[in-house]
Amino acid sequence: MPDPAPISVETPNVLDLRFILVTVRTDFLFRSDDGGVTFHWIKGGARKIEDPENGEVIIGATVELLGTGGVQDTALTDRNGQAVLETSQLPSGDYKIKITPKNSRNEFAGPEIADPDTPPLPDRMYHPLEVEVKLSGGLIEQATLQADIAYAGLGNRVQQQWPPPAVPADHLPIDLKPIWMRKERALLARADDKLQMIIVHNTDGKIATGAINQFKGPLQNGAHYLIDLNGHTIKFAKDHDFVVNAGGKWRGKNPNDTGIGIEIVHKEGDTEYTRQQYPALIDLLKRLVAAYGIDPMRIVGHSDVGTRGVVTQDFTAPDADFLDGGRDNDPGQVFRWEKLEAEGLGMIPGDVPLGDTYGKLFNGTETVVLKLHDNDGPHKYGGKPRPGTPGKPVRELQQDLATIGYSVHITGDFEESTELAVKAFQRHFFSGDRRRAVDGRVDKETAQMIQNVKGAPSP
Repeated sequence: MPDPAPISVETPNVLDLRFILVTVRTDFLFRSDDGGVTFHWIKGGARKIEDPENGEVIIGATVELLGTGGVQDTALTDRNGQAVLETSQLPSGDYKIKITPKNSRNEFAGPEIADPDTPPLPDRMYHPLEVEVKLSGGLIEQATLQADIAYAGLGNRVQQQWPPPAVPADHLPIDLKPIWMRKERALLARADDKLQMIIVHNTDGKIATGAINQFKGPLQNGAHYLIDLNGHTIKFAKDHDFVVNAGGKWRGKNPNDTGIGIEIVHKEGDTEYTRQQYPALIDLLKRLVAAYGIDPMRIVGHSDVGTRGVVTQDFTAPDADFLDGGRDNDPGQVFRWEKLEAEGLGMIPGDVPLGDTYGKLFNGTETVVLKLHDNDGPHKYGGKPRPGTPGKPVRELQQDLATIGYSVHITGDFEESTELAVKAFQRHFFSGDRRRAVDGRVDKETAQMIQNVKGAPSP
């Protein structure tokens, strides 16, 4: 019997499976001008900044691959912050990858976040992110973010380089920054009418590491907001929460009782604030002013309010807090208050005639400069007796500084608290494009500026 004919079997093609891996972390990534990557948050402050374990994994975020026909695939990030999307049967072309972490909000850091929310508040809140991707053969040929996105970046500690050396690629690393990082401490709440001022600070650091760990940490001190180098803003406490950010007095009140603290990542010195920080600050200030009815003229710097209690034979009153001239010189003279003034924010100088103020000392041909140890008692001004001087110029000067808001002892004696108040005034109003020396002395230019600020109409 002949052998049977061979059986022919047609085997279908095995599907060539393709996947892309999306890794989502909070890493605070920045690119330098040469394209290099810098991470500037060491979680807990204990490890080296290069450590890949720094930052935070974002777990449970929904990752969707969107095409013209809708959702092509979806996954949740695992305990490593990773989600796998299948791209096997997708044609090459343009897509979007949408990342929606748990506790996502469409708003950004400001009065819309946390304060209206019902407790308990989550540890983190994020803004959803969409990344435009171009697929080629199921792999990523190109990925881009909108140019104005400050809350995310391409690349993280798992894969710092993006785009990678070779494309198409099967890995998309995302650095997603929170808009809310809950402070690790229960804080006392303040009523709406307590929110009366806003204090602007700088961190005195080039990167955000120390500030983030401090502000989200268990201590009561810190700030309500932090504006990073690229303009990204994080909120750490409700606006209504009592946070110790600026001890002292302003118009007789403790700024911690009545103020909202905003810190800007910046190292004190001659380096300018970044171009992204000013619009972020102005936007936040406008939303806070609108939300709580804060007088825009009560937006001040830390150097305007940072004081100490003076206890001497002469100064024993419990509210005798005077400027101390110490560390609290921020936001510094490189800070451009005029950018805020142009938006109707802060103490805005007017155009007020100097007139016969301060005993007409600045009206004559002689150059007179009020300074330390001048005194109305013996009519000593500019370091020498001037018995014919009318009025009480030093007391008038002190009263004008107090009217503006500075803590000063009104005695008619140009003593240390007066000199420090003048320095604080100069540091604020002779900054940015108006920058000049801060010496604590009152020359004609300083006297004129004091009148301009004191006499400026309220907005």
